[in-house]
Amino acid sequence: MTTDLRDNILDYIVVNGNVSYVELQRVAGEEQGAGSRAHSMVDLNIDLWWGMSEGLAETIESLLHERMIHQHPSTLLVYAIDGGIPKMPIAKSLRKYKSPRWLPVTFQSGERCDGCN
Repeated sequence: MTTDLRDNILDYIVVNGNVSYVELQRVAGEEQGAGSRAHSMVDLNIDLWWGMSEGLAETIESLLHERMIHQHPSTLLVYAIDGGIPKMPIAKSLRKYKSPRWLPVTFQSGERCDGCN
């Protein structure tokens, strides 16, 4: 993870809010955005996103761990607008699925607030 990538990702989320994985890959650029890493909830058979570089995945994980950003459930429309809809069924709730599902999420700055919008 480079400091420049971390700063660029964090700044983009702070300024724009409700940022999708598709947008984060664009911010990271071709060299730093694409790869073979994924973010998943393995126990539930839910994928959040895949095809990320090691650097991008680690940057997101670090920012989440430091509570600089948090994930928020999103809609298919956000990803349609951003041009990245996976061809797999959508997870409608957090439960264990028999076959893989996709859970669309966006990123917001700061620590999660359950009572906030």
